[in-house]
Amino acid sequence: TIAAAPKEATDAAREIVTQMFTYDHRTVDADLAAVRERLTDPALTEFVEQSMPSVASAAKQQEASVYATVAAAAPQEVVDADRVRVLVMLNRMVSTKESPEAASSASRLSVEMVRVDGTWKLGELSAL
Repeated sequence: TIAAAPKEATDAAREIVTQMFTYDHRTVDADLAAVRERLTDPALTEFVEQSMPSVASAAKQQEASVYATVAAAAPQEVVDADRVRVLVMLNRMVSTKESPEAASSASRLSVEMVRVDGTWKLGELSAL
């Protein structure tokens, strides 16, 4: 129902964004592959064709480990019962072989969540 959509979409956005941005150079291929089922187009195609190869390659070269947490998330726009735009505040801790002491960074993201066959998936992601 449309009344439950904002909370359900926001909860799913928290989980998916955390999973997308958390990976270890030793398991990066599996880490990123596990996210694919949580995405739908256009995010799925973009992630598979662009993000996965470049992120995996960089993670392995730099021996990077990234731990992401969602500091806050809230519905930004309820389009309908199956489409909700969610604002996400993402914190990341990144360590590499060059900089083993983890450095933090923060991002603001707008994610479009789409309900596909009863399951919330991330359909679009943009940095703000």
